[in-house]
Amino acid sequence: KRTIINELFEELYKNKDEEFLRLIDRFCFNDDEELRTLTFKFYNYALNELDTDLYLDSFIDKYYTSELINDAVDIYTNKIKSYIPLIKTLVGDLPDVPLKKGVSDTYFSRVCELLNSFFTAGTYNEIVSSLPEKLDVRAPNGLSESDKKAIDDFKKEYEKLVNYLKKLPESEDAFKEYFKEFIPYSKILIRLVKTVDERLKAYKARYQIFEFNDIAKLALNLVKTNIEVQNSLKTSLKMIMIDEYQDTSVLQEAFINLIENNNVYMVGDVKQSIYRFRNARCDIFIDKYDRYKFKGEGLAIDLNKNFRSRREVLDDINYIFKNLMTSSFGGASYIDDHLIECGNTDFEELGKLDVSSHSDFIIHNAKNVDSVEVEANIIARDIIDKINNHYQVLDDKTLRDVKFSD
Repeated sequence: KRTIINELFEELYKNKDEEFLRLIDRFCFNDDEELRTLTFKFYNYALNELDTDLYLDSFIDKYYTSELINDAVDIYTNKIKSYIPLIKTLVGDLPDVPLKKGVSDTYFSRVCELLNSFFTAGTYNEIVSSLPEKLDVRAPNGLSESDKKAIDDFKKEYEKLVNYLKKLPESEDAFKEYFKEFIPYSKILIRLVKTVDERLKAYKARYQIFEFNDIAKLALNLVKTNIEVQNSLKTSLKMIMIDEYQDTSVLQEAFINLIENNNVYMVGDVKQSIYRFRNARCDIFIDKYDRYKFKGEGLAIDLNKNFRSRREVLDDINYIFKNLMTSSFGGASYIDDHLIECGNTDFEELGKLDVSSHSDFIIHNAKNVDSVEVEANIIARDIIDKINNHYQVLDDKTLRDVKFSD
């Protein structure tokens, strides 16, 4: 892939391709490595789609809609708003001392006055227009070291915020124009990806070497176009069982739909979806779960009982996730459909402990350290502490001291 992309770039340079050179001029600085990498990633992403050609042909119409541009504006608006609590906290720590003798204004009150409109802004336009690029407030003389530090901390974070806003368009309308400005460049990039796709298809066919997605698509095409093969699979498979269904891709789902015969049994947990990078689509799981559970299109069986863990552990997990996971954030309503029930009463009857069995959270600062090594040391110390203090575990209905093998 890299070789074909590199060869294509060299050809376009040699031929002085105007569109390509315009793309290079707009997005490349010292070299074009980022653009080569983007072409590589874009191609891989397109290959994950059910129909690569259709995906590329419809890309502009699908991704440059007003709705998606408005969503982008909302994302950046909310990101800027996320700075507000930190800035407010730092402002609250500023010294409330007069700016100079005989003046009632203090350093704190003047900054509050200058930032009041920003703190109450709601829309992107209000936020961008209400944040002063510079706060013309001079610190009074004779401040303590702690007051000086409070001012420095505030200025540092405020400067970060101002610099971030400088990189963004100056209004919502400018934001929308900014997106539209990139449509011609996206078309050039799509052209590059299509050429890479054509050359790779020829290369794969010549040497008979394929990627997993190619094999999936070849199988899909075979079953789709050959009814005899499709019927043979439909009638010969007694049951199709799919594990980790939340990590199903559109290719896998399309294939299963062609060979199933009202005989598919799926097991999954939307909370455990981790394969989005290979185009796993947990919304396939969510859609089917909802249709089976609420519309009677199949049978949904909730396996919410946990027989492995203590009630306290499950209570802690439920507490965290019911406050975080909703249909709009995470793809599932945890409190409605995914609360875990305790199924093992042995812990309460035979494994009762004198100490708390609730979860412990060990927090460490990962900045400027080898985080993996620090974590390993923290965990090792916790294990040694449990061994030395005869931490109790339930084993075959009997409490005993914890062992390293546990």
